[in-house]
Amino acid sequence: MGIMNDEELINFLHHSSHEIREESLRIAAKRDNPELIDHIIGNLAYPKTAMQARLALGGFEEDLVLHNLDKLLFKEDSEFQIRMGIIRCLKQYKVENSLNILQKGLNENYLIILREVTNSLISVSRGYPASTEFIKEIELNLDQIAQRVYQLVLFLNCLPDDDNCFLIRDHISSDIKKLIRIMLKLGVLHDPKTPIETYIQYVANQDPELMPYVLELVDTTFSQANRKLTMPLIDIDIDEVIAGKDFFDELLVEFDDLILFWIHGAHKWKTAIGLNYIIKSNRQDLLKKINWDKIQNTIFIDQLFSRIEDKSGKIKEMIPSKMFNIKKETDMYSILEKTILLKSVDLFKNIPGDVLTRIAQISEETFHSEEKLMFSEGDYGDSMYIVVDGNVRIHKGEHHIVTLGKSTVLGEMALLDQEPRSADATAEAETTVLKIEQDGFYELMAGNSEIMQQIIKMLPEGCGIQI
Repeated sequence: MGIMNDEELINFLHHSSHEIREESLRIAAKRDNPELIDHIIGNLAYPKTAMQARLALGGFEEDLVLHNLDKLLFKEDSEFQIRMGIIRCLKQYKVENSLNILQKGLNENYLIILREVTNSLISVSRGYPASTEFIKEIELNLDQIAQRVYQLVLFLNCLPDDDNCFLIRDHISSDIKKLIRIMLKLGVLHDPKTPIETYIQYVANQDPELMPYVLELVDTTFSQANRKLTMPLIDIDIDEVIAGKDFFDELLVEFDDLILFWIHGAHKWKTAIGLNYIIKSNRQDLLKKINWDKIQNTIFIDQLFSRIEDKSGKIKEMIPSKMFNIKKETDMYSILEKTILLKSVDLFKNIPGDVLTRIAQISEETFHSEEKLMFSEGDYGDSMYIVVDGNVRIHKGEHHIVTLGKSTVLGEMALLDQEPRSADATAEAETTVLKIEQDGFYELMAGNSEIMQQIIKMLPEGCGIQI
């Protein structure tokens, strides 16, 4: 058998098997052919080949690799996974060009990418200190990011105080926290060895004994412009709403304007939860203002419209027929409703709704009649359950251990460690649960660090019954 030529190697770099792609990457690293670079970069999109792809890129000329990374990172049709892979890859290039490429990503609207860009900037600057001119450019980016934060602060401030805003409030609060972390990290880019992650943890915990250290850090090390923008967001003695209005004249301040801005945007989750509020609150006046040509149909919106409770029929008349899916809904709960239910569980309560909805989509609602055995001691633990309605009795034979009610989780340890069930579970009354299968949950954890980190953080606290 002859030596594999480059054309064959390129085909193997795109093979469906990650093992074959990994071996192909090892071979590609030893080939002096710049045409292989883009195909190697493509493997940065996959967790199982990303590390080997980074190693393979190390075998090529640095400037050429950075040029290709830059080109693909900001290519209009580049998918999310490849962009994230490129941003993480740039961490290993501690050079000025890497900083310049990443700095362009600070204009990113997608918050997950913006956060990853910031993390990579900190990492690179710890190996290659940024110039004074570069820091001045970062301050301009910080001003734009601060404007995003204060817009969210004003939105949160004008939210109606009712349950229909639950998912909107959750998303705004989550985004504010993420953006403040980004601002704090960018604020120390001139001195990147500052243990900013520790200070960010102080802010997250809002410990009154530790917050003065954060305030001192911002007051003494941030530039005057950054300090002015950051302080109201972390100092409870400063009114952040008033500060936001003072800093930025062009911010939207009316709830109706803000909710319509969300609905007409490109963020599918924001559109869905905005429409959910309008329909649940019977805001027919706002429905009249929606430009339906800007609304992208999604599974969230399909389910929302198919479940409209509208005895008068007026709401449905305002929604174009093209927005309705004629497929009959069989699930008792929509994905939005499942997300709200999951947010009430300790294990998931700190996961943002737009992330948690992915778990909601793989959860299956199951009904158990009174005294029906759900599983027995010794059964293989391949799923966990969240009690939605009713009660579940945990017992060993006739020995009663505990009764679990609404919003409790059972079986999560068996799902994670694959150990047999350590007790029996029986529905004490007519009971509805959300069942989450092991395979789907593992795939989600592997592809989403936010879910994995939160699950790991919560498990030691024993927030469920270990069966």
